[in-house]
Amino acid sequence: MGYPFRQAAALITAVAALLPMGVAASAAASPSLKVTTLGRDGAVVATTVTLVHMSSHAQYRVASGTAKVLPSGRYAALVDIWNSRDSTDTVAATIVSVTAPKAITIDARAGVSLKVRLDDNPDAAFTQQLSGQVCVNGTGMGAGGWNRPGSFFVIPNTSSELRFAYMSTWRRWDDSEAYVVNGEAVGLPRYGIMKFRSSLATVTAQVRKGPSGAAYNTLAVQPEQSNGVGCADSLYTGLVNAAPPYTVKAHITPGTWLVRSESGIDFWWDRRTFTTGQQVTDVFNRAAWGPAQIVPAIAGKNVIFSGERMFTDWYQLGAQASVKTVSTLSLNGTTVATRTSTSWGDDNPQQSFPVATAGWYTLTSTATRYNPNVTYPADLLSPKATTSFRFYAKPGMSTIAPVLLTRFRPDGLDMSNRAAPSSTTAIPLFFDRQRWLSDLAYPTATAKTVTAWASSDDGATWQAVPVTNSSGKWSISVTNPASGYVSLRAQVADGAGNIGTTTIHRAYAIG
Repeated sequence: MGYPFRQAAALITAVAALLPMGVAASAAASPSLKVTTLGRDGAVVATTVTLVHMSSHAQYRVASGTAKVLPSGRYAALVDIWNSRDSTDTVAATIVSVTAPKAITIDARAGVSLKVRLDDNPDAAFTQQLSGQVCVNGTGMGAGGWNRPGSFFVIPNTSSELRFAYMSTWRRWDDSEAYVVNGEAVGLPRYGIMKFRSSLATVTAQVRKGPSGAAYNTLAVQPEQSNGVGCADSLYTGLVNAAPPYTVKAHITPGTWLVRSESGIDFWWDRRTFTTGQQVTDVFNRAAWGPAQIVPAIAGKNVIFSGERMFTDWYQLGAQASVKTVSTLSLNGTTVATRTSTSWGDDNPQQSFPVATAGWYTLTSTATRYNPNVTYPADLLSPKATTSFRFYAKPGMSTIAPVLLTRFRPDGLDMSNRAAPSSTTAIPLFFDRQRWLSDLAYPTATAKTVTAWASSDDGATWQAVPVTNSSGKWSISVTNPASGYVSLRAQVADGAGNIGTTTIHRAYAIG
């Protein structure tokens, strides 16, 4: 169902550039393009124009009203005309052939109001915001902006070589709920857009308190329909910016999205494909941040390790670049080398240790939070994590060690990652290891025996906890203290001498 709009009288006015007479002068004139932009009040607006070569997709960003010398060819001129005088945005695009000096004018008065609605619009407790971008087909190169309804305009264009992507977000006044409608069209639309509420998926996103250490967090969604190269993929809408913990429910257009949890010191993205009517839950800042993915590697005459993934949430896309890692490699109880690295700023978190003799080595790493610009809260969860790996190495090997990390996922915690005093917490275990150096061999690693412990005094003493294996799914059960914190440790052995031990201090709280 569309909205009728008045036929735009003029779209884009081309102005032929005047050339000096004579063959020599004509031959000397290089191809160029000058784009003048007018606001909806008819006055000149200074902005930035994106020029894209239609064949090579070479991109140029040029100030409006300035002639840009270009190679001959067809170009798309893409622009968002933001007019501060009336607070309007007008998105436009046109394709021109440039073989000599040329000047065109893009007039925002030719634009029609962008209207996006649901068949049953949210009530007055919600505020709508529009965003849009125009691109060359097959690329993410474009221009766009955002504004409120009635202040966002589009100059229609039926060219199949152009794409227009839009996003409409209705946010509830208390940020507890939102509707997000997104799409992409051939050309630039003249008529309004309507979607059915029943077609949307629903994601309930929790951002918990405890392991991040950031005072504020932003929860946002971003389309990823074309692996980052589609016109819609650069659109983004923030749903909440607040101190955790909080929950937001978002009703969202089906398709592939990034659900993004971000702060000034970390980010975690969940790439998820939604289907019509689907209801899912995302939990960010879940308890027991700890080591993930990276285990030791043997390359030539070195053991290689990296501390960049020592504190991780449960999503593959993300990092907290605030880690200091101290690692020691030993052979038969004798220290071979100790290395210290950080992942802060431009520092390199990777560590290298010499291997001169064949034997069973142990690499022990201790990671703590490290950010010179951040004072972490006293109740920070996962302030320290350690790993210890026993594996065989000799000069000339080229392999990822067949050892496993343990990831803990405590069930039944509240939004501040707390268990009830003197309760029992069930904790599923997941064994992790990835081929983080792709040119090395990657032998299978197995979990034959698993042993686990818990501590209620920050690791001063440890008590064994029961471990169960049900059809290959491992878990532990922890009896919680009356107050304080619970630290967790698990050791995984393959029966052939390879052992991985993972420890997380203050994995979750009691309260």
